[in-house]
Amino acid sequence: MKQQNFISKQQCLGLFQLLLILMLPGLQRATGQTYKMYHKAASSINPLYFSVKDLAFNPSLEGIVIGGELRYQTTSNQAYGYTFETGLDGYESRNQSIIVNTTNGRDAFNFGGVALDANNKTYICGSYASDLNNPNAMTEKTISGLDVDGKLMWAKMEGSHHFGDITYDRDDNALIAIGSPDGVWTASQPLSIVKIGTDGALMRYKTIYDPVYSNSVKVVDLPSNQGYLICAVFDTMGLKAPYIIHLDQGLRTIWSFVYSDFLQEFDVQDMAYHEDGYIAVVGNSYDPITEDTDAFLMSLDMSGNFRFMRKYQVDRQGQTEHYGVAAFSHSVDSTLKGFLISGAFEPAQGTAMKHAIVFQTDLEGTPEWSHDYSNLPGQDFEEIEEAKRIIFLNGKDMFAVAGEYTRYLQGQQARKFIWSAKASIRKGQLVDDGLCSSPVKINYLSDTLGIYKAGQDSTIGSLTNFSYGFTDVGFHSQACSYDFNDHSDRATNLENLRSQTPDAMEVFDLSGRKITNTTNLDVSQLKDLQRGLYLLRYFKQGTFLYSEKVVLP
Repeated sequence: MKQQNFISKQQCLGLFQLLLILMLPGLQRATGQTYKMYHKAASSINPLYFSVKDLAFNPSLEGIVIGGELRYQTTSNQAYGYTFETGLDGYESRNQSIIVNTTNGRDAFNFGGVALDANNKTYICGSYASDLNNPNAMTEKTISGLDVDGKLMWAKMEGSHHFGDITYDRDDNALIAIGSPDGVWTASQPLSIVKIGTDGALMRYKTIYDPVYSNSVKVVDLPSNQGYLICAVFDTMGLKAPYIIHLDQGLRTIWSFVYSDFLQEFDVQDMAYHEDGYIAVVGNSYDPITEDTDAFLMSLDMSGNFRFMRKYQVDRQGQTEHYGVAAFSHSVDSTLKGFLISGAFEPAQGTAMKHAIVFQTDLEGTPEWSHDYSNLPGQDFEEIEEAKRIIFLNGKDMFAVAGEYTRYLQGQQARKFIWSAKASIRKGQLVDDGLCSSPVKINYLSDTLGIYKAGQDSTIGSLTNFSYGFTDVGFHSQACSYDFNDHSDRATNLENLRSQTPDAMEVFDLSGRKITNTTNLDVSQLKDLQRGLYLLRYFKQGTFLYSEKVVLP
């Protein structure tokens, strides 16, 4: 009979500490190339409330630009738009500006989107409103150009409504912005598309009329003069549906479709284009009969034909939500391509209200890996962390994600930071001893949609010159820590958790698959695992303590 060799608890922990300093050859390149950082305005005191609305990549300067809004009070209608750029190490670099309106009596900026051109200049779209909390408040659509140092070059305004997104067209060295109403659903409302030069000169203007309310979501520039993709919300009597439009370079409609089963409501959040000729749309669906809410990924081909609808939930957890999507293709491995999705989910246990999630699918929507990217200490109450936007860093085989962390005290919002992270597309894990990510399991199901064509085109509208003031603001960045006042150290909290003796352990491989559960740290079965990198999560009486990565040689 084969003799069994058991490893004691002390031997096992000692072995793990030794293995932590070893790296497999294939993993050495990733060392130090991933991060997760939390950001706040360095010159301001809490409470500050940041939101993330858009994300862009600056390949020439290797920077990640985050755009959103800053409020000093959650109930105030006063808001500022900001652009904030970090390097690939997560620390702030340039374009640290807060946009402050100084004309027309408007005191609130509603941020829509951000884009970068080939000369590293930044372009912002959105709107000004007298009261962001009042959907009937008058708004003014705006597009602005910022120089490489973040200073205002020009700004354009059009009366009423809101610009929801902007992109840079490399073929024509131009900008494409999409706008729509942001008030109540009263009557037929147009979806507007504007093409302007990088100097702010109007090139083309188009509106699309439908007997419904259309809310702009995303505009994507297609390569090789293939035109543009527009994503909007098509709304008939409160029944929202994804609305996808393909325009040529002259803003002429090639095809436009609305996708709906006429039963569920679809809250569309983001869209991406894959170079293999596929379109991905993400958001959340609501069934008014069952009152179920599911995150969805819908895919079309470039002829506007429906491919599939997938709905996702984090396994055995609460509600799952989708906010962002990006398409990717590995630079060397031609089999590694698909979609990256960011969002949040409600944990079934614990005090946190939401955890940030990122997961990867193939081109057919089948999940490949998924990770909880939250850094929740486990002792704080009423916390929310959401992954709002995600982009693929082309040529680097990595992705960047930006989101929001919110802490509540006694039901009141106490502070809200922004955060950014970067990781490999192959496995999605952050190289940080597991403190900022852990695997989770995704379940998905298929669904179908009905399809019908919509849209009537016309050409109207104009843009006028506009000006506003701005202020430079520095950001303070801190790796994987929530405490920006430095009176409670994350490392100290971690050591307090590590000082507790665990009584159970979970073992995961890098795909996020759970290998085994062990109790009383009986890890003798680990000797049969293949060589590689594994994530270990420790518990005591069912409460998560900490995690660490080990390499089995």
